[in-house]
Amino acid sequence: MRFKLFLFMVIMVGLKASGQTNKNIDFILIINDEVYNQRATLVFERYADGNRERISSSYWPGNISITEQEFFKLIDSKTDSIILRITDDRYVNGQRRDGSYEIPFSKLWLGDLYNIIRVYDLTKARYKGVFTPLSKSKKYTYEHESPTYTFLQIRKK
Repeated sequence: MRFKLFLFMVIMVGLKASGQTNKNIDFILIINDEVYNQRATLVFERYADGNRERISSSYWPGNISITEQEFFKLIDSKTDSIILRITDDRYVNGQRRDGSYEIPFSKLWLGDLYNIIRVYDLTKARYKGVFTPLSKSKKYTYEHESPTYTFLQIRKK
């Protein structure tokens, strides 16, 4: 046990010494009207100059943490587009949730005070007749809200 604690401290000091700092972004993810309340890895896909780069981030309710170096890559002028990939693999009330979502993510959102993303799985009866899917192949939709940018779906009912 002491060795593990020692090893952890050495790693943390090494990270600090290397200048690796994180950028924390106030971010709330809601899937099917439930706050995604677990720690998870969310992946940003950055497209620039015809290339795709995967950038991992740590998520916990209210926050996305990403290294400053990768944050600056996302907001770089060479970045053409960003996709946020979300995998919902939680257990809620004893049942496994399975879902995979791709959300177009604007660079401008990264500079805002906070972001709220609501994802609706349209295979669920509750949302099926209420929203239009993003495309025929994607059975979900999303909404985004922040102090500067808001994108809400038109509800059919």
